[in-house]
Amino acid sequence: MAKRAVGALPIIGLISRLTATEGGIGNDAQAYPEFCRQVFDAAPQGFQIAVAELQDRHGKAAQRKYVLLALWMARHGGGIVPGKAIVDSARRVRVSSDLEFEMDRFSEALNEINSKYTYMERPRGSLAQQADIAVDALARLVLALKDGAPIAAEDAPLIEEAACGGFWDVPGIRDEVQRSIQEREARATAYV
Repeated sequence: MAKRAVGALPIIGLISRLTATEGGIGNDAQAYPEFCRQVFDAAPQGFQIAVAELQDRHGKAAQRKYVLLALWMARHGGGIVPGKAIVDSARRVRVSSDLEFEMDRFSEALNEINSKYTYMERPRGSLAQQADIAVDALARLVLALKDGAPIAAEDAPLIEEAACGGFWDVPGIRDEVQRSIQEREARATAYV
């Protein structure tokens, strides 16, 4: 609420936008680089360890920049942008490594939806939707699992820690991520 008020003030809003590392002042959407910076500054150490271990186990697709892209899309688009678009984007990044293309594609989809809400409160996805999309996007990106395929027991805690790292400041996210991992098989047709 305070960010909105500050963002609406002409001079103060401009200064806030220029100096805020976290972005998202006023009605601005938080960009991917701002999200990455904020995660590096604020996420618990377990996130960094989990991502490094996932990369050791699963290779290039588990690089921090790709994991952060999936989490950024899940956090800012989960429940707003169709989940299939986000999960498919994670799958494409695994193959193409084209981060900029996927950022642009996601930003365009999100801006198109948000443009319909110029004078109204923008929609927000539920925490359950965001957690489901984060888990499923990470499973496609890092583990190369098909929709609904269960996450192996040795990878589940790492995926949980990585997903929670993108939502470090959201109360109740760990419970939602744990639920999402357990119920993943029930979402086999969620992105058709």
